[in-house]
Amino acid sequence: MRNRFKFGDKTGGWNFKECVTMGHFEPAWMTSDNEKALKGVGRLNNQKKLEHAALFALSGEARELAIKRLTDQARLANVANHATHADVCRAARELTVSKITDQKLLAGVAKNARCSNVRKEAFEKLTDQEALADIALYGKDKDMRGQSVDKLDDQGILADIAKPDGYCWKCKAAFLLAAGESAIFANIAVVAGTEESLQVRRMAVRKLADQGLLADIAKNDKDAGIRMCAAEKLADNAYVQEIYADIARSARNPRDMMYKFDAALNLADETLAQEAFAEIALLDDIFNDKREAAIMMVKDKSILKERGCDKGNHFGKKLSSHSRQDGGTHTPVTAYKCIVCGEEYAEEGDSWW
Repeated sequence: MRNRFKFGDKTGGWNFKECVTMGHFEPAWMTSDNEKALKGVGRLNNQKKLEHAALFALSGEARELAIKRLTDQARLANVANHATHADVCRAARELTVSKITDQKLLAGVAKNARCSNVRKEAFEKLTDQEALADIALYGKDKDMRGQSVDKLDDQGILADIAKPDGYCWKCKAAFLLAAGESAIFANIAVVAGTEESLQVRRMAVRKLADQGLLADIAKNDKDAGIRMCAAEKLADNAYVQEIYADIARSARNPRDMMYKFDAALNLADETLAQEAFAEIALLDDIFNDKREAAIMMVKDKSILKERGCDKGNHFGKKLSSHSRQDGGTHTPVTAYKCIVCGEEYAEEGDSWW
């Protein structure tokens, strides 16, 4: 019978909710009578039973009293992780987390607690650098991931996060080992593709001090934004100009155009800068502030007219939109004016521009 009613974590024990539902017994702390429940909790000395009462007692006051009487760090962490009732979440935030001193347990609560406020409270107490790195890369809360980087000061860990293929694999391996995963090194998750992960890496780069590592990232990283972040931290201006020139020449991904523009803007080589501005201006699949700024930065507008306007690819800016009725059909029409040659024209369909 005992094995049938395992508690929700690895500590084992009875699942009192199921037992009561099946009519096996009802501990005094499980009663709906608030006074009896409080007395029941007051008589408990066993930490496991106090843990169960903190999570499953029907009385909010009884749950809070059970939390106050808990001293076992692992059980306090388990209550913090599984708290769902509003009052338990509050008590977990105000009492449970405040009593936890073990950094590994705090890290687990900061990552895994069901209640977001409990996760935040645990995170505030977290100082362990590897745990912070793990949250920075794999945490549930986007804001917390960024704040984790702010709290990091270990240059080795920052460097590992900043590396294009690093992603703090040592921290990830330790995390998987603690979770009992096999083939750790063969199955380490790589999170390189997401924009959120790139933002974390950029934050790490901005905190790096090692000029040699920054130079390597500025030269070899695949992400133009991270290369720009690293270049801005370099003291060797001649090398920085080489990086800017390479980004201005090589950036092709539409997502990288903003960095191509910034690189061109800081280039000492005016000819290369003009070529980069023209390339951004001629991209017809985007029309944003950077493209419009690039059009304005191109000094010889005849290049744009020849490569764009004369081929029917105008640099249109939206003037107005209306609906044209043809029988029972309404067709949206948008009017544009080319900001290079001044020609006005209309196209069917609406536009965000």
